[in-house]
Amino acid sequence: MLKISHLQKHYRGFSLDCSMEVQPGMITGLIGRNGSGKSTTFKALLGLIHPDGGEIEVFGKKAEELKPEDKQKLGVVFADSGFSMYLTVAGVANIMKSIYPDFDREKFLQVQGFDEELAVAYNDVELCFKLYEKGYFNIVCNEAMLLHHESFSRGQDDTDEKKKRLAHELSLLYSKHPDLCGTDPFYSPNLVQWKKDVTYACNYLYPCDKEADPVLCRERLPKVHHNRWIRKLTGENLSMLQIDHVEQTQEFVEIEGWYVLREHDNAGLRRWLLLKHEQRKEVYQVPLYPKLREDVESLFAQDASTTRTALTGIHAVIRKQQLPEGSYMIGILVQDETAGGSNHGKRIQYAQGRGFLL
Repeated sequence: MLKISHLQKHYRGFSLDCSMEVQPGMITGLIGRNGSGKSTTFKALLGLIHPDGGEIEVFGKKAEELKPEDKQKLGVVFADSGFSMYLTVAGVANIMKSIYPDFDREKFLQVQGFDEELAVAYNDVELCFKLYEKGYFNIVCNEAMLLHHESFSRGQDDTDEKKKRLAHELSLLYSKHPDLCGTDPFYSPNLVQWKKDVTYACNYLYPCDKEADPVLCRERLPKVHHNRWIRKLTGENLSMLQIDHVEQTQEFVEIEGWYVLREHDNAGLRRWLLLKHEQRKEVYQVPLYPKLREDVESLFAQDASTTRTALTGIHAVIRKQQLPEGSYMIGILVQDETAGGSNHGKRIQYAQGRGFLL
């Protein structure tokens, strides 16, 4: 499906020599530090730059022989559009129309294209919002055979500066489209949120889905150890915390994930979500209620010593006004209720690299 033989590209202080092959049905990741040539490789196979040497074959054709209908099978998401800042919306529309025959120039012009104020995130979402407000609908086409996700190379928004920029762009998005804040007009309210279109909702809020009240923790919390030998002695190495999503709207922070304590009956655990203010060193705790996670249950299906993991999901909805501004680490406090005593069987774990900025 894709074959690259000694692709060469040279710039001042940079030289690329890349060979790779991707067979149909394969999922391949191209890994390297910034500036190692990942995006250059993709730009060459897309015909956006001219190689200095080597050969590229896509779908059995040389890259320069690809027709517009071939390129329609390619899905590419770069960190930015790459269009000159001097181009008008009409100019961008002309370029897109020349590349993609099915590109609807008139609709793109009608909504004035992408919003330049959203430089990194949410510009594609904002374009869809504008089209929806004009009475158009989005259709998902899952026919792309090759995908390039530039954001995987760019990295996650995990620094204070990136979190601040992301929060600003999200706030800007919903300030432009307040009627779409906290809702998805294309997802049926009769379907549950934790499965893909297979289970009906009954308009009932489970305890885990209700708004939670964070409380400043005044009790002494167990110590978190980082030495792997000490963690093994204390049993901290058995803790598995995964934060899947941290979403923010203008009013709320929503956190989803799961926690499993290996070699234990997880139905006997009492859990609190911990939010550690990194500047004030204060810790806020939120009680956690059972949340169905059948995917987590399947992960531990073969582990006879780790039982009853189906309700180990984490879901917390917190009003922003209840927390002071700043950056937060996300963690969990767990107590094994079978250990006896109010202070026995407690342990803490924080999710490394996952947090949020208010």
